[in-house]
Amino acid sequence: MDISNKNSFSAVKIQDFLDCERRYELKYILEQSWPSISSEPVVEVEENVKKGNRFHYLIFQFFSGIPKEKLILSIKDEEIQVWFNSFLDFSKNIDQNKTFPEFHLVNQLNKTRITAIYDLIHVSKNNEVRIIDWKTSHFIPKKTTLSAKVQTILYPYLIFETYNEFLPDINLVPDKISLQYWFSTSPTKEFIFKYGQSTHENHRVFLENIIDQIQNKSVGEFALTENKTKCGFCPYRSLCNRGAYATNYLDLIKTELEGSEFYIDFDQLPELTLDE
Repeated sequence: MDISNKNSFSAVKIQDFLDCERRYELKYILEQSWPSISSEPVVEVEENVKKGNRFHYLIFQFFSGIPKEKLILSIKDEEIQVWFNSFLDFSKNIDQNKTFPEFHLVNQLNKTRITAIYDLIHVSKNNEVRIIDWKTSHFIPKKTTLSAKVQTILYPYLIFETYNEFLPDINLVPDKISLQYWFSTSPTKEFIFKYGQSTHENHRVFLENIIDQIQNKSVGEFALTENKTKCGFCPYRSLCNRGAYATNYLDLIKTELEGSEFYIDFDQLPELTLDE
């Protein structure tokens, strides 16, 4: 099978490869339909994913100029209301005139297309660029766990490579770029990652190497992850003989809040249907 045209890479796509090469193969190359649910209990997981999507859309509307009073009146869910109130406190130091919500960037890395959709890009008065990513997960990871995520690597890298396209009036340097993860369930925790020139070069090398690895593999050469804990959240696990049942994420919340190295980003999960 020719996979040379599978030539566009996002943070989620690369993260899938790093988490499990076989999952990447099944999902993006073989385009296998999902035979299993990704997590139990289905109703709670589906509801959390929908809440996360709703919360992201509220913030997009806020930065698109819809009055907060109108948005507050539209919220029917108590937990989302708490999240949004926390967000409003957080947003007081963000100049809405210099923001780019749900912003899509694309660039070439060698002959490869890399792409990202940013929850928010904020440009401060002194022309510092802050990437803000909204997380609604009840799982609060260690900062070191987030630092290793492809999103943390790709997002600031792509900003610096493309800023002239949407910020033509500033002379940006990597030291003026940062990425912040903001958790609605733990709004006072700070997960901020500073950038810099040496970091930028290291990230370029990382992305080039990992994409090269992917593109040089043939079907059948993608290995199963050795970390079987991840399989409990993978919808392809039955195809790999890694279990018939999904992991119950509610059983893991306590562990995750204590700062486990293991982290499932529920903001990246698609919405489920109960007949899946």
